[in-house]
Amino acid sequence: MNESGARVTDEAKLEEEIYTCASCGYCRFNCPVYKVLGLESATVRGKMLVMKKVLEGKMELTPELVDSIYMCAQCEGCKVACPNDIDFVAITRYLRQEMVRQGLLPESFKMVRENLATLSNPYGEPQDQRGAWLPSKVREESKQSEYLYFV
Repeated sequence: MNESGARVTDEAKLEEEIYTCASCGYCRFNCPVYKVLGLESATVRGKMLVMKKVLEGKMELTPELVDSIYMCAQCEGCKVACPNDIDFVAITRYLRQEMVRQGLLPESFKMVRENLATLSNPYGEPQDQRGAWLPSKVREESKQSEYLYFV
């Protein structure tokens, strides 16, 4: 039925996958995010139910829904458990790409993007502190390098 998410390449295929979901909930037992949060909105079933409402025009794409899509750990545990072989990881990747195109990102992602653009690191730390984690001898030697891994 589904080969590595190959089916989810456009909106029609996305809709087909969403409506294929039987809402059985088997996915939640393999979901590490659900295990930690215990929220139905963290499960594939919860996200699929909401996405159906969005597709039917009964619900808007809210910041909370965007956040829930980004909560997926991409582990594929849900796919293993799904009796309909729905590849939610592929669905999530497609949805995330579309959300980025529309400028819909979680606030934390917007901050990381801004930090990368302005300070060249995701943490918002000043450039002169980029080697603070290094031993002093290495830090002195690295001042001449153009690139440094920022931890």
